[in-house]
Amino acid sequence: MKERSTLEKELFNDIKKISGKIREYSRSQKELWKKVPYLALEADGRGGYSSEIANCYQRGYKKVSDFVYVDLENGELIDYEGKIVDDKWVAELSPNLNDLDAREIISELEKDIKKEDQDFAGYESGDEDYRSCKTNEEWRTKVRELFGISEDYTRNKKLLEIQRKKFDYLSSTDYVIEKLVKETINENPSMKKHVEFKRVEPIFQKDFKK
Repeated sequence: MKERSTLEKELFNDIKKISGKIREYSRSQKELWKKVPYLALEADGRGGYSSEIANCYQRGYKKVSDFVYVDLENGELIDYEGKIVDDKWVAELSPNLNDLDAREIISELEKDIKKEDQDFAGYESGDEDYRSCKTNEEWRTKVRELFGISEDYTRNKKLLEIQRKKFDYLSSTDYVIEKLVKETINENPSMKKHVEFKRVEPIFQKDFKK
């Protein structure tokens, strides 16, 4: 009878071998993966907006399973935070490698790009970067500028860090409160004299000058 420890070791080695082949397959498509962020941006907004597609051009990550993403700069398999993902999650991709077929993914994006652009929803969240945009094409141009997107993707770490800090700020309690105060003043101008605004965030401070 085979010992449990022996079986566990064999299975561990099998998983490592399988995941290694899958990682190699993904890396071998590096030049194709680098085309995905640009195409994803072109496809977004045609029939709807997708956070999964947005992740491709905003962070350079393509989701292929609940736990595995492709780094579109180099084809490495990573987790959501950009760290090398555990072999066990990679090995689980083996029954269906369609999700790792960069050529197929590009083909689907190119089909979406041919669809008619929908009316620009305007990112009505109030994001300062997109307020001036009137059309999807204006918005895409702005996104290319903000994230450094080109047809041959290379991650611009400086631009991504700026966007990450901005996202953290826009997700903060301070910003939510600030936005509520601003909306209240806009609806009731007489309330302005009762509001003492102490923050020193330059991008918003100008809106509260007395």
